[in-house]
Amino acid sequence: MRELYRKIVDDTRYGPRSLLRRMAAEQDTDTASVVRRQATESVRGAAGTGAWAASVRDILQDWWRDQAPHTGVSVRDDMRQEAFLPLPVQLGALHETLKWCGEAAVAAGTRVDVELAIRDGTLHVWISLNNVDVRATCHDFGRLLSRVLPCTDCIIAEDHFLLRLHGSPDPQDFSPLAAAGLDAYLGQVSK
Repeated sequence: MRELYRKIVDDTRYGPRSLLRRMAAEQDTDTASVVRRQATESVRGAAGTGAWAASVRDILQDWWRDQAPHTGVSVRDDMRQEAFLPLPVQLGALHETLKWCGEAAVAAGTRVDVELAIRDGTLHVWISLNNVDVRATCHDFGRLLSRVLPCTDCIIAEDHFLLRLHGSPDPQDFSPLAAAGLDAYLGQVSK
């Protein structure tokens, strides 16, 4: 049963009719198609990330150090002492999201404002981009992250990008069949 779940989850994320494959296969040269192909590469980069030897704050600090010479950056860290143990793939999602939004800010010549907070076991990374059409710039990227990576979802608004990294559910709370499905869902995603 575990193998069946893994196959179904893998097909949904990366199979021939998956959103990721359809966006990657677009051959048009218009701006939207190019952005979709770039989004697939970024999401694949996040999904293919091995174990990070870093924390959320380490990734944020490395990004800040790289980003600050190019555009203004402000960070508000409201995580406090609350425990949040991200999956390795979630750290990859955070890295790619910061990079994606940072590049959008540099292209628009604007600043990036980032706020981190943990609420009910979920890390909320709020990224504000002034003078950037966040919906047009980030919609496909956010949609792919939400579809491909486990316990990850994105909300895109006119002026901000919200990445939510949910804590892993405890498999002991589920029936054996549901636990097998959860194991497949949380399993290594590397394509």
